[in-house]
Amino acid sequence: MYNPGSFTKNVGWQTGNQRGLQSLHSAIREGFDQVRGLVGRDTFRQNCDPVVDNNRQLVILNFFLHNTIHQDANFVTFDQLVRKAIAAPHSWNFDQLALFALHLAEMGDRKGQAGTAEGARFSRDYVKEVLWNSGGWQRSNLNLQAIERKFSTNLQVKVSDTVHKCATNYLFILQICGLTDGDDPIVNNQYSRWCRDAIYLFFDRVADNSKPLSQSELLRLLDIYEVYKLLGTTKLEVQQIGPPIADAYIREGGLHRSFTRSGFHGSQQPPVGSPHKKSSGGAGVAQKPGTASSSPIIAATDESDETEDLLYIQRRAREIAAQIRNPKNVRELKALYNNECAFCKTQTVGGLDPTTFYSEAAHVKPVGEPHNGPDRKDNMLLLCSEHHLQFDRGLHSIKIEGGRLYVQSKIPQSPIDGNELIMQAPHALREDCIKYHRKIWHFE
Repeated sequence: MYNPGSFTKNVGWQTGNQRGLQSLHSAIREGFDQVRGLVGRDTFRQNCDPVVDNNRQLVILNFFLHNTIHQDANFVTFDQLVRKAIAAPHSWNFDQLALFALHLAEMGDRKGQAGTAEGARFSRDYVKEVLWNSGGWQRSNLNLQAIERKFSTNLQVKVSDTVHKCATNYLFILQICGLTDGDDPIVNNQYSRWCRDAIYLFFDRVADNSKPLSQSELLRLLDIYEVYKLLGTTKLEVQQIGPPIADAYIREGGLHRSFTRSGFHGSQQPPVGSPHKKSSGGAGVAQKPGTASSSPIIAATDESDETEDLLYIQRRAREIAAQIRNPKNVRELKALYNNECAFCKTQTVGGLDPTTFYSEAAHVKPVGEPHNGPDRKDNMLLLCSEHHLQFDRGLHSIKIEGGRLYVQSKIPQSPIDGNELIMQAPHALREDCIKYHRKIWHFE
């Protein structure tokens, strides 16, 4: 049984035109000011006074941010969630990372204060035991009734409406993250866009950064905590993407990595910050960016985006190899369409002397958990590698008009938007698979 603490307070933060997790983003920026290291909990509260009132600071501090005990005092950890808030404007990806932080429920021990390192463990249990099933988040379990049922079994309450308050607050967070939109059976949280940051955040909060890190230990932690459920994906997926992310985390210096593009600078210790309203730049105060001993602030888009794209491409290459269970289907489609991309009508040269062409078979409804699409030709079309990646990321889909198939693109002024798919008999695509792809990627 868990104590809900300040989670019963209204988390519909609103300051001016800022609402919800946008206020969390602003509070982190204000709370850390220009410090790039640990900030005392009291300092954080003083610094972010303009953004949220004291009651709502409790929700931010107790359920989204992580506490570190340093020299017998409480500090807010300079982890990946804080880094993303400082490095880039508020975005949908930040909201997903904040939600992951809430579900992770590793809030850190506190010195001389009430509170628990488990934080919002009740939300984590809901995700792992109710929302996740068969490789994804099930929309049928994403509703207030299911949340209240689970919360009522693991919350220790004294007031009758506490469970309802916690459930409605939590549902509000899910709503502003966009996860309650749509009616497809699998919640598409597009985790591939933020999984690298989430796993870095997990390592920041759970791994023992006081000693040298090893890949095997980091991967063991991913498995023990069942992080794949918190991401909303399969165990196999995290086993595939975990090793390169763990290697990058170690290479950059773990929790104490530098706040720069170039990575971690030697064995520096995390700096400790004082309130910016009282800071004199003396001993024990982190230098502000731009001074001689500091590193430049990273740009709004940092190296994590490039790393994530690389990981995505590597993962897709493995998936393509793993998902094509019947290579005969692929060979027949390549011969039927002469390796021509169904979207752009081009042939990609894959070799010379003799000239050979390269194409990829894409599943319209993804195979494997949680989608379980059929590995059949009527669920497959031939694409070039560029359009295969974009199709799998939901940048393009297929629309049906007058019995004909056309490309529909979300990319502005895409040259393939509106192109007709010319199907060669006897090949045809299943209408239900096309509709499934459109639903999970929210095409009108």
